[in-house]
Amino acid sequence: MRTFLRTAFLPVCLLLAACGQEPQVKLRFDESIRQGAGIEGSYLESLQLLFQELGYRPGHLRYTLVDGDEQALMVRLQSEPLDPMQREALIERFTPIMQARERWPASLEITGIEDELPTPLRTSFTAHGRPFMVKQENLNALDRPSSLEEVFCRIEVKLNEQLPPLSFQRTRNWGDEDQPGSMGELSLDLENVHTPARLRFSDPELQKAVDERQVEVIIDNDDYLTSPIEKLVFEIGSMGRHVLLGRRTLLGDGYHERCADLAVEVGRPFNLFMGQGIDRLTSFELLDNEG
Repeated sequence: MRTFLRTAFLPVCLLLAACGQEPQVKLRFDESIRQGAGIEGSYLESLQLLFQELGYRPGHLRYTLVDGDEQALMVRLQSEPLDPMQREALIERFTPIMQARERWPASLEITGIEDELPTPLRTSFTAHGRPFMVKQENLNALDRPSSLEEVFCRIEVKLNEQLPPLSFQRTRNWGDEDQPGSMGELSLDLENVHTPARLRFSDPELQKAVDERQVEVIIDNDDYLTSPIEKLVFEIGSMGRHVLLGRRTLLGDGYHERCADLAVEVGRPFNLFMGQGIDRLTSFELLDNEG
């Protein structure tokens, strides 16, 4: 396993007792955390809650942006050195985030349930999709000046390796109650032959979300199984019925923010790449003069 914690070693003349060095944590995120001259409010609230849960007194914490790096900050924890239990608690809190992020890019494999598929169906993909909305009604409704339609939140990710032309439709019951969400029927040609198949994701947290039907996976072909598959779509859920003007809602972009919030509520892996919280962390460094 990769070592996630790097501790700074200083000469004897710079020991805590002699030099007043205070234990700090350097945190870096995968987007800018700066807001004006300070730290973006959502990130600051997330960090304050985390350190309070770890037992640090709010009045002892000090947050400082790192000069020249809008994605990093230093957190002064307390005036005295950390004890072994405090160090271990910090490691246990931050390391799982790093481990979860290391699983990306993730991969997908479609496997046959009863028989082997004629060709291996494998691909990988990154998680930097953006939320969008779609209404699941007849597209002719878009011709009307306005309409009340059910709107669904979806995230689209681009595949690093294309899949052959296919269509995968998930089924709610396929004899496997432990993994109902990953089961479905696969179509690989125009003969309309449906093969029982299962989706296997390399990220166990994504697999769990799929199996438990927290998200729907859409793998389909708009060209009647004649074009390669270049993307996956994860449907997070319904956002209710709303008045649309063409393809836009009357309230505009606020719905896209709500869509992103729904994805973050699902948790990992979506909150590793969306939202503003501690799971956007990409690295941490404990500076406390202990080996």
